[in-house]
Amino acid sequence: MIKNLKTLFFKISNFTSRLNTLIPKKRNRIVIYSNWGFRDNIRTLYQYLVDNGFQDKYEIVCASNNFYHLKKDNRVKFVSIYRGLYYFLTSKYFFYSFGKYPIKPSRNQMVVNLWHGMPLKKIGNLESGMENIDYNFFTKLVSSSDLFTPIMKAAFKAKDNQMLLVGNIRNDELFEEKKDKNIIWMPTYRNSKNYHDSQDAFIFSLDELEFNKINKILEEYEYHLYIKLHPLEESQFKFKNNYSNIHMLSEDIISEHYDTLYKFLGTTSGLITDYSSVFLDYYLLNRPVAFTINDYEEYKENRGFVFDDVKSLMAGPTISNLDELLKFLLSVMKSEDEFCVERNKVNSLVNSIQRDFTKTLLESIRIEK
Repeated sequence: MIKNLKTLFFKISNFTSRLNTLIPKKRNRIVIYSNWGFRDNIRTLYQYLVDNGFQDKYEIVCASNNFYHLKKDNRVKFVSIYRGLYYFLTSKYFFYSFGKYPIKPSRNQMVVNLWHGMPLKKIGNLESGMENIDYNFFTKLVSSSDLFTPIMKAAFKAKDNQMLLVGNIRNDELFEEKKDKNIIWMPTYRNSKNYHDSQDAFIFSLDELEFNKINKILEEYEYHLYIKLHPLEESQFKFKNNYSNIHMLSEDIISEHYDTLYKFLGTTSGLITDYSSVFLDYYLLNRPVAFTINDYEEYKENRGFVFDDVKSLMAGPTISNLDELLKFLLSVMKSEDEFCVERNKVNSLVNSIQRDFTKTLLESIRIEK
């Protein structure tokens, strides 16, 4: 059954790819697509285009399954992912970050895979059992530095001329808000086919008494801790008590109150994470980062990393128990930072572009006002 479905899928994909070469493209139309919520890099792109008046020159179409609380410009068209297929087939410019149409771009198209951050974990063709899957349905693929370009190439089997060294455009939003007394905790998602138990994440090991201790010290310094789980793990993590200074963040809460995650990140004074590539972006702010990597060896064995030594990129303390967590929180709240120089060094290695990411992207593919 599965084999027959795969065969049918590739037949349809091959047919639509051939059809795509025959359909004329509207040169002044830009399509922005996501089948997993209108967020991350594509939302940044939309906002930049609207804020800078690109809708005066281009027809902008946004296709998604969920626009959250997006402020919709009345000169932009918003459609479902099903109607979006028509706009893909008839448009010159197409951008995606989550999901895609498995259709090869025509020679007259510029299809850009913005992805959603440079990978630390194995993705695409680098994953075990995924080596022969075709992920290359784009004209261009973004990378943040020469360190990541060969990794992104290998993960998507991209060619040299498909690579765009422009960084992650969502990083523009890191600089839009002022720093505040906020700290964010963003554990990566673990419950994949190669990793059996999300409960191995350090955050799941804390009990109510320990969260009470965390909340008390946050209250003392008038700081707030925000916990942002992967959308697929939000249902697994529920507080029994309501805490004054510890808060959960969901995609809906972020969209409604803070607009985007990266705008909120710009308000934070420190970050706690593990194997999420968010810390590579956060280095641009040169603010404290701590790492909860108590399951490092198991994660490396099961999911796998793209580097032999991911720890070499982690410029900050590691946290494996409550005392170490409280120590890091105190260091942030007291403005004590011993990793500033090290973070700057790693930042120059992983982020070739430091500012104006979206502008750099658009100029690279010749989209002009």
